[in-house]
Amino acid sequence: MKSGYFDYEKQGGYTITNPNLDTPYEYNLLGKDLLICLDQNGFSKIQAHPPEDLVLIRRENGEKYSKWLTFIISGGKKYCNFFRPGNEKPLSCEIKFLPEKAVYKYDFENFSVETTVFAVLEGYDAVCEVNVANTSDKKQDFDVFPQIFPFVNMPNVSAWDIPYWYLRTSLTHDEKRNLTFYSRLMNAGGNAEKRRNVCCNFGGDGAVSAEYFMERYIGAGDFFNPDSLYLDKSAYRFGEDYRFGEDYRFGDMGENNSVAGFQPVYAAHYMFSLNPNETKSFTQVFSMLSNNGGEISTYTQVEEKKRLLVKNARDGEIGKLENFYEKLFSLNRIDSDDREFDNYVNAFLPLQMRWVIALDRGWATGMRGTRDAANDFMGAFIYGIADARKMLLHLFDCQRSDGWFPRQTGNSKNGVHDLRGYVDGGVFVLEFLYEYLCYTKDFGILQEKVGYLDGERKESVAEHMIKTLRYYAAEENVGEDNLLKIREGDWFDGVNQAGLLGKGQSVTVSCQYCMAVKYVEEIFRHTRVNADLSEFVSVAEKVAVAVREKAFNGSGFFCGIKNDVGQWVFSDNDPDGKSRMFAVPNAFAVISGVATDGQAEKVFENFAHMKTDTGYKLFATPFVKKLNLVGRVASGDVIAGLLGNYTVYNHGSQGFSVRALASRKKADFADDVLMWSLPFDETRHPENKTKAPPYAIVNCYQDVAPCRHRTGFLFLTGTVAMLVRNIYNYIYGIRPTLGGLAFNPCLTAKRLNSEIKYNYNGKTLYLKYRAGKNTCATVDGKNAEYIKDVLTGKPLAFIKDELLTNGSKIIITVEKQ
Repeated sequence: MKSGYFDYEKQGGYTITNPNLDTPYEYNLLGKDLLICLDQNGFSKIQAHPPEDLVLIRRENGEKYSKWLTFIISGGKKYCNFFRPGNEKPLSCEIKFLPEKAVYKYDFENFSVETTVFAVLEGYDAVCEVNVANTSDKKQDFDVFPQIFPFVNMPNVSAWDIPYWYLRTSLTHDEKRNLTFYSRLMNAGGNAEKRRNVCCNFGGDGAVSAEYFMERYIGAGDFFNPDSLYLDKSAYRFGEDYRFGEDYRFGDMGENNSVAGFQPVYAAHYMFSLNPNETKSFTQVFSMLSNNGGEISTYTQVEEKKRLLVKNARDGEIGKLENFYEKLFSLNRIDSDDREFDNYVNAFLPLQMRWVIALDRGWATGMRGTRDAANDFMGAFIYGIADARKMLLHLFDCQRSDGWFPRQTGNSKNGVHDLRGYVDGGVFVLEFLYEYLCYTKDFGILQEKVGYLDGERKESVAEHMIKTLRYYAAEENVGEDNLLKIREGDWFDGVNQAGLLGKGQSVTVSCQYCMAVKYVEEIFRHTRVNADLSEFVSVAEKVAVAVREKAFNGSGFFCGIKNDVGQWVFSDNDPDGKSRMFAVPNAFAVISGVATDGQAEKVFENFAHMKTDTGYKLFATPFVKKLNLVGRVASGDVIAGLLGNYTVYNHGSQGFSVRALASRKKADFADDVLMWSLPFDETRHPENKTKAPPYAIVNCYQDVAPCRHRTGFLFLTGTVAMLVRNIYNYIYGIRPTLGGLAFNPCLTAKRLNSEIKYNYNGKTLYLKYRAGKNTCATVDGKNAEYIKDVLTGKPLAFIKDELLTNGSKIIITVEKQ
């Protein structure tokens, strides 16, 4: 199964030529305020302010087809502008996914239909333009039925509520019979601020009839096969109540133009003839309007949205989007001898990084994971920093006063939070803060005053940092082996029962804490914050010794957890008798500098054995036999080969491992793991096995019959941000520090001949790599200094910030590996 091809002439573009695909090939169109989720079958979701605000349309689980489509009837046959709902199949197909728009082109026997979809750059307008062209040599008659199944609700509707109970929909028209459907979402809690208004303008002139009541429209059929399209015209039910001869005032809930408390539909019927080579255009603009104080919108707002019914206005909006993405893709560029790699990294990485930040991993919960947000925003720095600062302060504002961070935070401090006892949030936030300061030099953030989740008192971010370290160093949070306690979980959500009794310990969090202490020491030293960190340094030293001496086993890798009854799990002798190396604690032991060089070498030897024909596994042996006091991954609830149980879990098994390998200059090994992380290489991840688009970064590659090598969760994964960091910061070794730029490249011979354009906090730098005896760097002809890596103590070539100007040219010499 080959779906199509990458468009090398258009950055971020992919063209589908075979729409007959088993699974959704998802793509996203994203303005600053509105998200449109698409696949080869059309629309799947439209949402304002993702992931928390109004959803205009959405497919439910198990649905394949678009909830916004156009039926075309010609010669007694039924066609559709998207694949499948029509009875007639196209002779040829071309679906172009581009960052600024999607274009669906279908050729039928005597005509073609082309659909263009986009979301405006600023505002809340989703636009769909449908063009029907007569490609025959004879005049043809057409009946066209644009139709939308509006959801118009918040993403999480209460189980006891029906979405349309709080919807009020009315229909009006102008003198040209352009239609305006208007829906108000009322609020079940009686909160006027949470009401929402939407309108959908239909352009095309001369609608024959229109329908607003779903039940009447579909009859005994359904949305994809409505009765209204089949009934004999002498008994036509379509729009039988709506009368164009009457003057319906906008917003009025009249007897013959409105529906409330039942499911609405936005549908119209157009009849026309086309001469040979003639085209007819239909445009619908679905918009969220202002809240208007909870009251009915003004018609002026609706009229403003009608401007997009004019082609010049639509072309202008698409032009704005093109310019926006050209600028985004121009910020950072890699030019190497690997065309496919360059094309992917230069466009699809920033594109998907934008999607991840907006989608919040795609979970419509109204909450954002503390660890997830920290990880994701660390990958976004080179594409823009404004949102990162806001997120950092929000996370600290949701910190508990004892230093602990929630598993997930609400969208505001006063929102709903996930208070399960996961313990890894704080160490991820401190790494996020360190990386943010290194990139931005925004040291003033340390003095920003933010509150706590359990009180109104505000303290500086610097004081929050100390409380974070104090939480982990507290006697009650250090286990009997001097490893940090796991409580309800660490990075691996599947281990959620190892520490519920208060004794279980996490090697991963122990290593991350050692990292965090070094980061905070470096921040305070550089900014001259006067704080006594000796207590935390002492705890970190004891923790590091415990990891090296108690967690490192005779088989040459670090164990993962010790549960509440003192059993090592992810060890060389698990309770089920299996040897089970776990990539994540081993990667962090190396990354943090806790592992000795000798231990790191043995870890890499063991990790090499975890390679399979889908990539590198998260751990070496599946959980088959039920184990107590581990969690759902070993309880029998997760099938072996599914999700996190013995799969190539991209973020953890491959993402963290590339960083670890690069820190020890394992160039060939690191590059191999990196390429297994990326989706586009057909020899590694063939489409006929993955059943996923080759542009989509995935959460995991699964290994369960009959779906071996199938993907899980497109885009919605920490892998996207980790790939950005791995490529720029660890493979190419561009390492922002608190005082400048350091360089520690880990390049194979294939990647050595590379030039990079790099956005460093608003400065454009040009880097050129070449082979040499030692790793060193020059900037505009001036030699770099050397500093020690904060974590590993190894030497890094270093250029002070004051030597870097916009347009600086940097030559990086890479020692032969």
